[in-house]
Amino acid sequence: MKRYPLLYGLVGMVLIAIFGYFTYSHLSVSAKTPETITPATIQDEEVELTISTFLHLLVEGHMKEAQEYTTGDTKRVLQSNQAQEVSGTLIHHRLDIRSLSSQFAQVAVDATVDTKVGKDRNHFLYTLIKQDQKWKILKIEEFPVILNNVEEMKLPDQVDNVIEQYLVYVSKSQWKESLTLLSGQARKEAEKTFSFLPKNLNTKIKVLNKAPVVVETDKALIQVDYEIKNDIQKNVEISTLFQMEDVGGEWKISQITNVGGGQ
Repeated sequence: MKRYPLLYGLVGMVLIAIFGYFTYSHLSVSAKTPETITPATIQDEEVELTISTFLHLLVEGHMKEAQEYTTGDTKRVLQSNQAQEVSGTLIHHRLDIRSLSSQFAQVAVDATVDTKVGKDRNHFLYTLIKQDQKWKILKIEEFPVILNNVEEMKLPDQVDNVIEQYLVYVSKSQWKESLTLLSGQARKEAEKTFSFLPKNLNTKIKVLNKAPVVVETDKALIQVDYEIKNDIQKNVEISTLFQMEDVGGEWKISQITNVGGGQ
């Protein structure tokens, strides 16, 4: 099993590194790209095969082999981080080609993995270039989750239960336990901060209103208005948007956005 410390150097970087998330300031390629190219071509297949193979190798710990599908800073970062054991399973991945020419491609990647820290789902934009007649992954950056359905639908019971349980964990300052209900961006941010959060604040949370904004087959956006009271805050009303995703059969919170209230 190969080793690379980037995956555990910071708790919040575990699954970022699994998918190869690295931000490079020297390459200014916008995440806002042209319309998706739909016709199936040989180039499409070559690009998709490159990314799929890379994901499987990296998640399963075959670091050296995965490097062969990368170039530039992506390859240098992978080569310089080999100290911690990581093994997992790629449960599902979806590729959406956003831009494609004979020498350049950008692909939106939606990937779900299962590791010893639980299931997680992340979204990335891969930038590839052609080198020696082979596609190489040059850059990998986080990509926003896109919600398509703008109609209100019935909120699944499981989604509702996850939000309720998350608020229970928060009220009891059970930050580590709350990570089991988080995925993607929400999990990354929480992993970086939960060890510094205060405990035993005698927090009480009362949900005032809960309404679905968008509900899709595997994604949902829910607005929750609640009142929070503890040793620091007294009867503060907060409105929050919870973005949810189906992560390998389990609904989890992928993003938390404060709409109003609080301090």
